[in-house]
Amino acid sequence: KVFEIGCGVGNTLFPILDATQNVNFDSFDYSSTAIDVLKNHDKYDEQRANAFVYDIATQELPSHILKDHYDYAIMIFVLSALSPSTFVDAIDRMVQVLKPG
Repeated sequence: KVFEIGCGVGNTLFPILDATQNVNFDSFDYSSTAIDVLKNHDKYDEQRANAFVYDIATQELPSHILKDHYDYAIMIFVLSALSPSTFVDAIDRMVQVLKPG
């Protein structure tokens, strides 16, 4: 199970889904436009991907996101888009969802 922070329009999600059969994603972005584009892509598979709008820098984790649940987190170019004052909260939320160890 993968927790993808700042998924954009799926440039990381789709190649991984194409290359694997057993990987599932919870992917989000703060841009509703990006999520709409991702969900309307012909390769978007609701059985393997759950994309939603969320701002990890300013919002508590959504109730459907379980703590200690994900094997991997992907966070590409996200910190460069955030204010440095929100880094600690964003990283703390990411760490909360990863399985221990």
